[in-house]
Amino acid sequence: MRKSIRETYLSATKCLKELRLLITINNLVMDIKEFIENFAAEFEMTEPEEFNEETQYRELEEWDSLLGLSIIGMINNTYGVKVTGEEVKNAGTIMGLYKIVESRVK
Repeated sequence: MRKSIRETYLSATKCLKELRLLITINNLVMDIKEFIENFAAEFEMTEPEEFNEETQYRELEEWDSLLGLSIIGMINNTYGVKVTGEEVKNAGTIMGLYKIVESRVK
């Protein structure tokens, strides 16, 4: 049986809605390991192995305000969450910043 244009359209629309839902769910699911990997990727000179939950990123030699803006952009682009420079400054550790982001993802 051949589908009508309307049936094909409705089927495609349903698939698109399901895909959008999956993308949304994927963006909502985050874990600390992934967050650390994404965080570390913003650094050029600091080795990824130096990053963990307790890393006080503002103490790293490479840290500066431009890198802070990069972290804000990464969080916005990856998790759809807006954080302020003040929040990045005050979070202290990667886990502290993760908790801020996680609380806004849910």
